[in-house]
Amino acid sequence: MNKLNSFILLFLFLQIGFSQSHLYLVLPRSTASMGMGEQSVSLKNPISAMTGNPANLVYEDGATLSFYRNPLYFFGWGGYPLSNFITTFNYNDKNYFGLEYNNFDGGELKVDDNKFIKQTEKTFSLAYARRLGNSFSLGSKLTYARSGDFTKSNTFLLSLGLSYTTKFFDRDANFGLAFLNFGDRVKYKTWEGEEGYDINHTQLKMGMNYDFLVSPLVNSYLAVEFEKNLISFTNNEADNSFKALLKDWKDFPEDVCFKFGIGLHSSDISLGRGFGFNNRYYLGYVTMGKWVGEFLTFGTSLGINYKDFSFGLGYSGIWFTQRNLISGAYIGYETFNFIFYKKFNWSNEKKSVKTSPQINPQKYLISFGTSYTVPTGLLKENVGDMVKYSNKPILRYEIDFEFFFNERYSYLASLSYWRTQEKIEWLLPSYIPPIHFNSEHFSVLMGLGFYPFEGFLNGLYLQSKIGVLRRNPIPDNYYPKYSYYPVINFSGGYKLNLFNSNFYLVPSFEFSTYFVETLDDIFSSKRRDKIFGLKYVNYGLKLGYRI
Repeated sequence: MNKLNSFILLFLFLQIGFSQSHLYLVLPRSTASMGMGEQSVSLKNPISAMTGNPANLVYEDGATLSFYRNPLYFFGWGGYPLSNFITTFNYNDKNYFGLEYNNFDGGELKVDDNKFIKQTEKTFSLAYARRLGNSFSLGSKLTYARSGDFTKSNTFLLSLGLSYTTKFFDRDANFGLAFLNFGDRVKYKTWEGEEGYDINHTQLKMGMNYDFLVSPLVNSYLAVEFEKNLISFTNNEADNSFKALLKDWKDFPEDVCFKFGIGLHSSDISLGRGFGFNNRYYLGYVTMGKWVGEFLTFGTSLGINYKDFSFGLGYSGIWFTQRNLISGAYIGYETFNFIFYKKFNWSNEKKSVKTSPQINPQKYLISFGTSYTVPTGLLKENVGDMVKYSNKPILRYEIDFEFFFNERYSYLASLSYWRTQEKIEWLLPSYIPPIHFNSEHFSVLMGLGFYPFEGFLNGLYLQSKIGVLRRNPIPDNYYPKYSYYPVINFSGGYKLNLFNSNFYLVPSFEFSTYFVETLDDIFSSKRRDKIFGLKYVNYGLKLGYRI
């Protein structure tokens, strides 16, 4: 067990890029941050502000409670979970506060035949931000971090952030600069009494967030971030953060991490009686500098609103990719976020910044049904040098929510579930029996519908949706677990009204593609990236009810 834990923690350190204690302080702790490529310095999100830039607490216009869970699964051998609690609130539209608690469970490490010692790490943070005029804001965060029992340490860390908001081409842009986790080197003591010094997870971040699409139905923004980890040593001993800020530039700019993300937000869609809902999608790209590699991230969330209250459920993670062997090929990486929000209006005036305008659909249609899913191309059969992979047609179950804004256009949100029947046959040697197994698939999609005709053909529709596909092989010994892929879907069909009632019969035809990245040889220095589009078609029938 001791060797196993050491091996797992080693891979986690490589993934983060440095050190032992409190390494989770550099990890994202919200769906938006994780989905946007682990960014946080310029996002106009008060929860993400507690991770990457306390100055962005000024975008809190009420009070928010957040619970974030990162299971940190490794190679199928169990989790080393991080649990995060954040609350942010605005007082009188002048003072902005944040509180944060982190608990990291490092598991039990075996120290002799009959003794195990548990390793836990906890942090407590208090943050404050204030606007400086109409464009600038300044924030600070004080963190107390401690660990035990395998390795014991206590330290205080200070973070400072600055943000500047302006307009480009009549669109909002937010610039962020942050100095994170500055403090003295960490003095630790092991369970055996050995003492030493460890580094802090000090970072310098700068970035920009830009609202490039603003429409009545969907809003979208882009964000970029540059991240520099600050680490230095003197006589093989760790330096404090301030020395590292002056010394750790010999590998610049090769050691700078670049991040890019795009967010897509629906407007709040009214469900009547004060209720509404919205959903959001995020896609991010991260390159970790000269030592680690690169990977893609995703995130999606669903929000339910009632007047000034809102509850959100989000999940996010890393796309399955072999570009980065550590993060993609084996680790099942998915995180969960629960958010409760209450809006305050201290001045009793209409807010100047309204991120999610509410729209009122003319009607709603909820449909549930099943479809016959037929794999095509490489998804149906893929023959390699030694193995042959095949996939059988199966049934898929789906529920659709459609919101009509007029007779021609609608907004869509869909959930789907199905189990594949897969087989791997060994060509060389041929005497090895084939492997039969199932995989669970779950997808969340959003999109737009179009009704081009009037009269008798007014039920004929075309739809386009994008989203996230989650694949989980059911056998315990099959990896990777919890793989995520981007998916696009095009469909057409006819909504047939039954006997002039609120019920509809909906036959449909769909074509879907999800994208998988692979390499010729992941261990070759001349490896070439390849992206495959795995395709399937669906012939379905659903029953719908109009509200």
